[in-house]
Amino acid sequence: MLAGTLGWAASAGAAGSDPTAEELLAALDQPTEESLTGITVTRADLGLPEIPVELLDLPAPFPVDSGVMAAQVWVDGPELQRATVLADPAATAPLAVADTELTAVRNGAAGWLWSAEDATATAFSATPGPTATATPGDLARSFVQTLGPDTGLAVAASDPVAGRPAVALLLTPNNPDTLISRITVTMDAQTNVPLRVQVGSVLTKTPALESEFLSIDYGTPESGVFEFSPPIGATVTDEGGRTESGNGAAIVGDGWSKVAVGPLALPSATDLDSAGGRSQESAQEAYAALISSYLALPTVSGEWGSGRLIEGTLFSAILTDDGRYAIGPVNPTTVEAALNQS
Repeated sequence: MLAGTLGWAASAGAAGSDPTAEELLAALDQPTEESLTGITVTRADLGLPEIPVELLDLPAPFPVDSGVMAAQVWVDGPELQRATVLADPAATAPLAVADTELTAVRNGAAGWLWSAEDATATAFSATPGPTATATPGDLARSFVQTLGPDTGLAVAASDPVAGRPAVALLLTPNNPDTLISRITVTMDAQTNVPLRVQVGSVLTKTPALESEFLSIDYGTPESGVFEFSPPIGATVTDEGGRTESGNGAAIVGDGWSKVAVGPLALPSATDLDSAGGRSQESAQEAYAALISSYLALPTVSGEWGSGRLIEGTLFSAILTDDGRYAIGPVNPTTVEAALNQS
């Protein structure tokens, strides 16, 4: 039924047979198209409390925030990427660029983050270079990199996505500790490009996280799309070599039970002033909001000590009173067990 339409079939020597789940999993890293322009929409219901987690030095379990976000993306291989947040996530293509434009650009190892709302441009560099987009492919690969033997694989038929023929790869955790019930990666049946990713939670009936292309064109974007210069009058900061949040973390457990445990220090108002180019008044407001929301979190305690609990639909985290964090796509009991082992 699916044979003959899949881009992997000829190279894999699988013509005349349906794809196996293992072949589809391998095909995620073998797209036949590396250049594209498209519009993506991401919907997330992470169930998080009112706390500005971006101000904490925690490893992000997922590269998105709760809510709905639409973006125009341009990609020309792994070195050239651009994404601009769009105004109306509920509309269909073409969408207008938001007045509060937020753009991320990667050109080789150089990157820029531009916010038109406050006219700030942040430059950074890294090796390998940073990812500027948050496409279904980026999300799918973030999960595939962590797969363990406690994962069930299956293949399912799919309706077309963004006008493209598609096939679905189902990833089902066989682990009672995780909050993730299933991940469905729907791929272009001719190019292997992920077109939609849905992440289910054991706590919800609908996907807690979903990212998909509304439209996609495999033509090569113009090279000028990947150039960026801060406008005159913009506030420019340079982060230099960018590193991932949550440095110093140790991993406790394996497979879908993995929990990252590391040192945590709540930032001061001075820290918030020096990071991100905030004014002193803005930094004081951000600090007050952080402390207020932190104190509103439920308290928990055990053999590991005491702290505050952040519980969502896809991950749990504990911020301990002795300056540690523990976070993972698991239930709070498993997070506490990881703290006991660390």
